[in-house]
Amino acid sequence: MLDEDGGILGRGITNSRSNYDLAADLARTEAFVSARFELLRREVEARAGAPALDRLLAAFRLEQRLAQLERLRERLRAESQGSAALLETVETLVGRIAAEEEERFEKGDETSRSDFFRDAAGSAYARIAEELARPPGAGEAPSADAKDEPWEIGTPDAVFSFAEPQAIPAEGVDAIKTFVVDCVLEAGGKTCPPTIVGVGIGGTADLCMHLAKVAATRPLGSHCEDPEGAKLERELTAAVNMLGVGPQGLGGDSTAFAVHVETAATHITMNPVAVNMQCHSARRARATFRPTGVEYGF
Repeated sequence: MLDEDGGILGRGITNSRSNYDLAADLARTEAFVSARFELLRREVEARAGAPALDRLLAAFRLEQRLAQLERLRERLRAESQGSAALLETVETLVGRIAAEEEERFEKGDETSRSDFFRDAAGSAYARIAEELARPPGAGEAPSADAKDEPWEIGTPDAVFSFAEPQAIPAEGVDAIKTFVVDCVLEAGGKTCPPTIVGVGIGGTADLCMHLAKVAATRPLGSHCEDPEGAKLERELTAAVNMLGVGPQGLGGDSTAFAVHVETAATHITMNPVAVNMQCHSARRARATFRPTGVEYGF
């Protein structure tokens, strides 16, 4: 939803592939709800300040998750088919998740996590269910006084790791900014700054790299057509020029002429980002082929 100035007022998103009509209805409803809360946010922030707004939103999310947990409890009870043992486990499991949510609210824990109930509750559900299913003493290290054979965790079948730290989509724009700034800082003077920093966001891995090149070769003074992308350009340009890399890496506040951003739609479970830096020479040319010949320009 957009406001009268064309700014984004509310967003709606779902991840359903089974029924696209239902998904569209849910996304539209979510956009209306999001818009209402955006209007509320502006009013509360103006009257009571940002801390009051943050606390209000945290209280709303708590009530929302507790209501969702209650529906989950009812569904699990129905699936238990009257088994006393299962019913007891359900009450313990859902009760512990609810208690963790309330404790998180009381402590003011703002640790980043997914906005989807299924992700946050699913993670807690799996962790607590594993604890409840484990026999007493299973998986625990022996006490310091144990005289038996040394306790060993065993050798894993395989160990996988990334060569570089990996961000997750839920980290949002902050992760994108960190990645771009780190790339510029690591490049230092090797890219012959001042540069034009091209950033590709979204699409697939290969598409976002293409977008980064397109962004890097865009004329100076142009801006991303997406308002959010244009805002990110301004923020990243300011951040990059605060790094102190400067012309040819000799220091100063002119590390980049500009940061250009190009975006594409992508799936919610991924958010590819690529960076391409154009040196200060900014060599760029255009050739237009016509029946009468070739026209060259910039």
